[in-house]
Amino acid sequence: MIKSLSISNFVLIDDLTIKFNDGFSVITGETGSGKSILFNALNLLLGDRADYSLIGYNADKAIVEGLFQIGGRFESFFKEYDLDYASETLIRREITKKNKSRTFINDTPVSLTILKELSSQLIQIHSQYNTLDLKSRDYQLKLLDSLSGLEEKRIDYQKAFIEYKNMESVYNNNLDELDDKKRSFDYNSFLKEELIALDLDNIDYSQLSNDYKKIEKIEELKSTYSDIFKILEGDLGIINQIELLKARFENLNSLNPTESEIKSRIQSIIYELKDISDESYSEYDLLDNLNVNSIQTILEQLDSYNRVLNKHNLKTQEELIAFRNQLANELHSFDDLSQKLALLKKQLNSKFNFIHESANNLHELRINSSSNICDFLQDILSNLKLPDTKMTFLLEKSSDLNEFGCSKLQMMFAPNSNISPVPIHKAASGGELSRLMLALQKMISEKKHLPSILFDEIDTGVSGDVAFKIGKMLFEISQNVQIIAISHLPQVAAKASHHFKVDKIKNNNGIKVNVFKLSDSQRIEEIARLMSGDQISTAAIANAKNLILEN
Repeated sequence: MIKSLSISNFVLIDDLTIKFNDGFSVITGETGSGKSILFNALNLLLGDRADYSLIGYNADKAIVEGLFQIGGRFESFFKEYDLDYASETLIRREITKKNKSRTFINDTPVSLTILKELSSQLIQIHSQYNTLDLKSRDYQLKLLDSLSGLEEKRIDYQKAFIEYKNMESVYNNNLDELDDKKRSFDYNSFLKEELIALDLDNIDYSQLSNDYKKIEKIEELKSTYSDIFKILEGDLGIINQIELLKARFENLNSLNPTESEIKSRIQSIIYELKDISDESYSEYDLLDNLNVNSIQTILEQLDSYNRVLNKHNLKTQEELIAFRNQLANELHSFDDLSQKLALLKKQLNSKFNFIHESANNLHELRINSSSNICDFLQDILSNLKLPDTKMTFLLEKSSDLNEFGCSKLQMMFAPNSNISPVPIHKAASGGELSRLMLALQKMISEKKHLPSILFDEIDTGVSGDVAFKIGKMLFEISQNVQIIAISHLPQVAAKASHHFKVDKIKNNNGIKVNVFKLSDSQRIEEIARLMSGDQISTAAIANAKNLILEN
C-alpha cells in the first residue's frame, strides 16, 4: 500500500505530504481545484514522461515521492537490481529546469524501466480514459486469465513462447549465414580440389621449377656433362694424367724418400676429381633417362601451379598452402553449421510442439471458465444497476500463436437482454465501461493480491442510486486492497473510510493547491457541498449525515 505521497514545487503545489491509510480513501474538491495534479504526480511515480513545464513557479526542481509498504515477495526484485530492500520503500522522481529527470528507489538511482517494473506492482490507476483498455483484445485476455486463475499458466506459456521466438531468431540467423556460405560452397569446394590436385605437401615446386630450367637446356647440359666426363676420364683425361704424375712422384720417392707427402696430396686430388666425374656422370645419366612423358608431366605440373598462383594473386607455395587450409576451414565450418542447424531445427520443432500444446490447453481452460465468469460478472453488474446487460466472452482459436497463446477473445456486450451482444467498444457507453471495469476489479480483488488502486473519477456519467452502488462496491473492494478514489459524487465519498479535500488557496505568490484530511465535521460539510453546491443548507447537512450513516 502507499503510505504517503510528498510533492514539492510541482505545478501549483509548493510543499505537500499526504498520509494514506489502508481501506477506502476518497479525494474530493471543486472542479478545477487541482485533483488532476495529484493524478499526474502519481503517474510520475509509475514512470510517466517528465516535463520541466511541471516545475512550480520560481523553482529549479520538482520532486514527487511515494512511500510504499511492500511485502517480502519483492525481496528478489531488490536483489536482482542490487537495491537496498526495506519493508517501507521510497520511490522518488526529480525534474529539473534542464528538462532532466532522475529516478530513485530508496535513494539509489535507477532507470525508468526498473521504476516501472516495481511501481506497476505497487499501484494501479484506473480513469475514465483507461477504461478504453477494455477495448483491447490483449487486455481482455489478461482480464480473463486473472479472473480464471490462469495467470501463472499464461506466464509459463509466455516464457516458453519467448524462448521459442529467440530460438527461431537464432535459427533464422544461422540459416541466412548458411545460405551465404552455400552460395560459395560449391566454388570453394572446386578451389580446394584444384589445390589438392597440386599435391602441395609432397611436391617441391621450387625444385620442380629448377628441374624445368634444366630440361629447357637438356642437350646443352648433356653435352657439357659429357665433355666434363671425357676431360676427367678420357684416355688423355686429367685423372689419367694425374695418375701418371702420381707414378712419377712414386718413382721420385723411391729415389728420394722425403717426397712422400706430395704423393698423398696427389692422391687426394685424384679422389676429388673422381667424385666430380661420378657426379657429372650421374647428372648426365639422369638427363639422358628423361623421356618425353616425364618432361610433359613436369611442364603440366608447373603450368597448373603457376596458373593457380596467378589466379589467386599469390607468389609462393607457402601462400597457396595457407589458402588451401583456409578454404578447408571454411568448408568445415559449413559442415559444422549444417549440423548445428539440423540440431536447432529439431529443438525448434520440439519447442513449437510444446508451446502449441500449451496454447491449446490454455485455450480450453479459458473456454471452460468463461461462462462461469460471465455469470458472476452479470450478478455484480446487476448490483451496479445494469441488470439487463449481457456479457459474453467470444473465444476463437487462431491457427497462429502469439504471446497470449492461440486464443482470440472478443468481449461481447449488450446494454439490454433483447439485443444481441456486439463487441464491447461498439455498444458500451462511458458509464457502462466504468462500471464494468469496477466489476472486474472487484472479481479480481477476491481472487488475487492486488496493488493499491487509484480510481480517477471512475464514477463519471452516473448519479443517484448508481453512484451509491459504486461507492458501496469500492468499499467492498477496499476490504482486500487499498483504494484511493478521486470523485465528485457524495454517494461515493460517503462510503469512504478516509476523506481528503483538494483546495486552491490564493496568497501573495498566486494560487496554490493544498490537500488535507477532513475531520468528521469537515467531512459532513464537504459531502453536503457535493450534494447542494456552495450554498450549504441545514437540509444538506442533515442529508450528508444520513448518507454517511447509511455506510
